[in-house]
Amino acid sequence: MSTPSRWHATWLVTMVLAVLAAAPTPGRSQTPPGLHRMVPDPSELRELDQVIIEASQAIRRNPRDASAYANRGDAYDRKGEADRAIADLSEAIRLDPRNAQALAVRGTIYAERGQFGRAFADLNEAIRLDPKNPFYYECRAGAWVFRKKYDHAIANFTESIRLNPKAAETYVSRAMIWEMKGDLDRTIADLNEAIRIDPSSAGTYHHRGVVNCEKRRFDDAIADFTEAIRLNPKDTHTYANRGYAFAERREFDKAIADLSEAIHLEPRNAVAHASRGGLYFVKHEYDRAIADFTEAIRLDPKCSDAYEGRGRAWNARGNAKMAASDFARAKALK
Repeated sequence: MSTPSRWHATWLVTMVLAVLAAAPTPGRSQTPPGLHRMVPDPSELRELDQVIIEASQAIRRNPRDASAYANRGDAYDRKGEADRAIADLSEAIRLDPRNAQALAVRGTIYAERGQFGRAFADLNEAIRLDPKNPFYYECRAGAWVFRKKYDHAIANFTESIRLNPKAAETYVSRAMIWEMKGDLDRTIADLNEAIRIDPSSAGTYHHRGVVNCEKRRFDDAIADFTEAIRLNPKDTHTYANRGYAFAERREFDKAIADLSEAIHLEPRNAVAHASRGGLYFVKHEYDRAIADFTEAIRLDPKCSDAYEGRGRAWNARGNAKMAASDFARAKALK
C-alpha cells in the first residue's frame, strides 16, 4: 500500500492573511487505505498485459485452469478493469471454490463498489480457507475502512502485522487509520516502526512529516521532508509541504525556495503558484504576488484562493477597483 501524497490547497488563505499561528496543516487523504488504487506506470502495464496474454494462452490450453483465470482476473483488477476481473475471478472460484486468493481479490472489488455483503462473504471465506495469510486480513481491513468501521479495520491490520511483523507498508496502512481517528501519537508510532523496517521509503518520511505538521512539530516535519527529498528529489508535494513548514516558522525565503522548486518540477500546478503568491504577499512583494496569483488563475480559472489573494494584493497596491473585482469573483466561486 502506498502512502498517498498530501498537499493542502487551502493554507494559502491563511498565508495571505498572515495569520500563520492558526494555519491548518497539510490535508489528509480521504482515500481508504488498504484499497488505494495507484494507476500503473507504463512498465507495470506492460507486465500486466503480459500476464493477461500468458493466462489467456493457458486457458486456451486448459479451459478448467482455475489458477490461470485467477491470475488474469488479478491482472485485470490491477489495470482497473473491474468487470473483466470479476468475471475471471468468479470463474476461478467456480472451478476451485477453495481459491482463497481469487476470493480475496473479488471481495476487494466488491468492497470498492459498496457491495459489502458480497465483499465480506468473500473475504471471510478467504480467511477461513487460509487464516495465516496476512494479505487477506489487509483486504478485509480495507473493506472495513470503506464501511467507516475504523476499529474493525485496525483489528485486521493488527492481525496482519502479527502474522507478518516485517511488513512496513502494513504499519503505514494502520497509521493512516489512527490518523483518521485523530490519534496522532499512535500514527507516529506506526510510522516510526515502518521507517525502522524500511528506512528507504520517501513516502513514509513524507507521511510522518505531514503528521508532525498536524502536531505542530515543525522542526521534526522539516527533517522528515528533507529526508524524503533526499530519497526522492522529484516529488513536488514534498517540497510544497516543507515550504509550508518553513512558512509556519516564518522562514519565508526558504518557503519560497521550496515552492519555486515545486513549480519547477510541476509548472502547471495552480496551487503551487497561488501558494508562492501568498508567501510573496506576506513579504509585501505585491507585484510578484499578483504575477503568481494571475498564473494560478490562468492555470485554474476556478481557484477562488488565487482570486482572494490577488484581490488583497491589489488592495495593498491601492487599486480598489481591481481588488473589488477579484473579491467578487472569489466569493462567486466559493
